[in-house]
Amino acid sequence: MAQRKPNPIPPRHAPAPTGCPGWAMVVGALALGVAIASSGMLVYQHFTGISLPGCGPGSPCAQAAASLWGKVPGVGWPTSFVGLAYFVGALAAWLAGRGRLPAALIWIARLGALASVFFLSVSVVERLFCLYCLVAQSGNLAFVGIVELSRKRGGPVTRGWQFPAGLAAFLAVGGLLLSANTQATQQAAAKAERSLAETTSQLTSQPAAATSDAPPAQGVLAGRYRLGPELSPIRIVMFTDYQCPDCKLLEAQLFRLVDEKAPIAVTIRHFPFSSDCNPHSPGQMHANACWASRAAEAAGLIGGNDAFWRMHRWLFERGGSFTDEQLREGIVTLGLGEPRAFEQVMTGPETLARVKADIADAVRLGIYNTPFIFINGVELRGWTAPDALVRAVRTLMESLPPPSTGSADTPPEAAEKLVEDWRRNPVVSFAPELLRHAKGPDDSPVTIVMFGDYAEKFTGQADAVIRLFTQGSGPTVKYHFVHFPVDQACNPIAPRTMHPDACARAQAAEAAAMVGGPDGFWAMHDYLMSNQTTFTPDGARVAAMGAGIDAAQFDDAMSQPFLKDPIANDCRAASGLGLTSIPMIFVNGRHLPRWQAGNENIIPRVIYAAAEESAFVLPPPSQTDGTNASPK
Repeated sequence: MAQRKPNPIPPRHAPAPTGCPGWAMVVGALALGVAIASSGMLVYQHFTGISLPGCGPGSPCAQAAASLWGKVPGVGWPTSFVGLAYFVGALAAWLAGRGRLPAALIWIARLGALASVFFLSVSVVERLFCLYCLVAQSGNLAFVGIVELSRKRGGPVTRGWQFPAGLAAFLAVGGLLLSANTQATQQAAAKAERSLAETTSQLTSQPAAATSDAPPAQGVLAGRYRLGPELSPIRIVMFTDYQCPDCKLLEAQLFRLVDEKAPIAVTIRHFPFSSDCNPHSPGQMHANACWASRAAEAAGLIGGNDAFWRMHRWLFERGGSFTDEQLREGIVTLGLGEPRAFEQVMTGPETLARVKADIADAVRLGIYNTPFIFINGVELRGWTAPDALVRAVRTLMESLPPPSTGSADTPPEAAEKLVEDWRRNPVVSFAPELLRHAKGPDDSPVTIVMFGDYAEKFTGQADAVIRLFTQGSGPTVKYHFVHFPVDQACNPIAPRTMHPDACARAQAAEAAAMVGGPDGFWAMHDYLMSNQTTFTPDGARVAAMGAGIDAAQFDDAMSQPFLKDPIANDCRAASGLGLTSIPMIFVNGRHLPRWQAGNENIIPRVIYAAAEESAFVLPPPSQTDGTNASPK
């Protein structure tokens, strides 16, 4: 009988790789997209200066950017640059591999996850809860989770285009960002050097001050504590904030001069960026700054001039930050008596009154930032240039100015300073399409371009004054209004929507211009400015009819999708010009950074100054600023 052969056992094969699930590839790409968007917003803020929602001055976001972790150690590049370039590179590699990465890139992704965990831990420990940073790091962690899932489900991966694609994207984005940042830094440095040169020229050319027979300084620059002799050829007054990093840099330069025995007399005035004592501070930029200033004043009240300067230096050494225990230890170390008695003086009304008096003097002088330094009554411009204070003082020493008490050191007050700030700005040109809406004679000696929002009250206040000068007996103005509605419905630059119907208002003006020409635009413009708090679409329709515009044609124009295009172009142009707040006003091509000095609207002053520069000399304006008048 034939013997049957046993059935052969089929060979065992490893299960075929399943590949990356399609949904996992999409989710991984979306996670990186979130990280890219968040870090991209931080990069956008870095270049434009426009504050993102939750990232205004004094916010945790701003603190994170200014902290040790906001820049790459050694090179000073913003951390957001590296993050954006890395996330874009990771996305390029992920897409090139269709959701699969080789082992080397998986390890790079894991290292990226460790970096995200580190930054998240720092944000918790140092309480730097930057929303965009948290979202970017969370997106990266989600991506790495998907990478691990892909690795387990898909088996080994052969090397393909993932690494070249990722590296190319990383280098391209990083290179573009660093190039743009280098260019911006070089431009800022050149501007600072020009400003510093102007300052030193002004210092060395001003007439000699009165000498020993002059009375002690009692003006707006007179301080309470002086470092140096009463009679000095070089008198420095610094408005400062003990938690201001730039102030600390200038403080170091100041004491280099002191150590060099430079012939200087120094006075310190306070301008803390904390709303605890400074109503002009944009929030709590420096939460302990008021207490630091009051601590310095308490030291002066208790121990006099020398005690003030000891506390002054102690505060700057710590960046103006201290706990109760650290302050008590410092009080003892500095020889300022019993800590409890010191704290009673520091928290008393006199220290607060002194700090507030300094703030009031600063505002009177048009000072809204720190450090702000006067040398012999002249503002030190270009202080961001390397060793600016040291260089300015050394240059002035060469001119051998006579000693003085500083009684003649009289800087311009706020309104005059703001006009001078306008004069110093460069002239910029505008694309013709931005100037499509014009009011006033073509031969006007003054041209004003204003970027504004029909729903924003300060735009309305500035507009009311400007339109007074488009007709009448004064220097006439040719006025161009350009849109910048803070509404993401039509503004691709707006970091958030502050005025939900601002786009509807801007579109109403454009629709009126489309149907009714220039007269239609300005009639609608007048309605929108006069009804900032009562605007309704029906009201705009009635206003259009009142201007002789057919209602049906107006409605049809309002419905056209292309109506948003010129508004969006206006907004992009504003961003390119460096818009950080509205209204943004240009007078004869020069930017007017601030147009209010206390209760005074200085636009009329600037208009007269611009007219005089255009050889259109008129009698000076009356004392009234015109803010209560209504344009026709």
